[in-house]
Amino acid sequence: MEHRKLENRLKLYYIVYFASLAAFLPFIAVYLQGKGLDFGRIGIILAVFSITGVAVQPMWGYVSDKLLGKRRTLMVLLLGATAAALGFNRAYTFASILAVMLIFVFFQSPAAMVLDSLVYELAEDNPGMQYGRFRLMGSFGFAVGALAMGQFVTMAGVSRIFWVFGALSLVGVLILSGIRSGRGNSHAPLRMEDVGGVLGDRRVIFFLVAVGVLNISIGSNNSYLPVLMISTGGNLSHVGLMSFLIAMVELPFFFNGDRLIVKYGPLRMLLVSGVIYAGRFFIVSTLDNFMTVMAVQLVQGISFALYMVSSMHYLNSIVPANMKATAMTVFGAMTVFGNFLGNMFGGQIIESTGVFVLFRVLAAVSLVSCAVVAYLARISRNAEDQPA
Repeated sequence: MEHRKLENRLKLYYIVYFASLAAFLPFIAVYLQGKGLDFGRIGIILAVFSITGVAVQPMWGYVSDKLLGKRRTLMVLLLGATAAALGFNRAYTFASILAVMLIFVFFQSPAAMVLDSLVYELAEDNPGMQYGRFRLMGSFGFAVGALAMGQFVTMAGVSRIFWVFGALSLVGVLILSGIRSGRGNSHAPLRMEDVGGVLGDRRVIFFLVAVGVLNISIGSNNSYLPVLMISTGGNLSHVGLMSFLIAMVELPFFFNGDRLIVKYGPLRMLLVSGVIYAGRFFIVSTLDNFMTVMAVQLVQGISFALYMVSSMHYLNSIVPANMKATAMTVFGAMTVFGNFLGNMFGGQIIESTGVFVLFRVLAAVSLVSCAVVAYLARISRNAEDQPA
């Protein structure tokens, strides 16, 4: 009975947490535009949003492992992010918005990492719990949240997105207060020699390069797709609807991703993902109607799910067991760094040449990632411990 209650609370929390992300992530570029910022400065702020996570995640990981525990750390992060989010309503200049964003990301960015760690920790003490089932609830929460927020911002305005984020975060704190974890804080902090050991493998290096390059496109697309939608005649309710549909498309591919990996191999599926990204970005750069943009964007659910499943499988197959946590940390850093570059230069490209040119550039960047994956596949075939 207690086991079932724990699962239900965690599933409910995943729904609420990812709904809180849907409250602001799909609309943040439009929100900043409404603050009077040009796309060059929007790009800088979104880049700060991305890169700050690289610096603060290891620190909060240490706090959760050695000081507060994961549940209490997560509650502190939610309360801190809520307080910081309210500061956006009083920030009107570029400098003040940037300052609030730094504080907000300091608390908000590590929350997903700590949440996943909490689930894995609880799963060790509660046999039968499967992480994938909780992550699916997160995708569902994001889908429903994005759809609802699209309608909300159309009626109430985009200026209130962080109020919704704060309200959902407080609901999350209430849910977490009913979850108990008896495990002590025993995990060792990240060591630089571990990072050096992981990076000694050429396959790891080229894999991280491929992921970093692809995430330039992914991050820029996630931030500036609403700009493309509005430029082709859509509105914020359409942005919310599109985010909902993309998240729903993800679900079956996340659920069946392992079967595809077993049948075709992780690098082949990662290459397919990159090709889909490149094709999608190029096609939407030629369209002038938001309905066709939405239709093409639905394959985002396929490409992202294949990218995530194949990346996780390949990385875990080429690093030793005692290095997996370190490898995941470096993988996360490269992902965020790619998002940083995409946000930074994406805003500059829109400001100078327009949003349609940006998506053509993203298509080219995705093809560069595909070329790196193709080379990685060749050196992996020659490796003695070739992954499945």
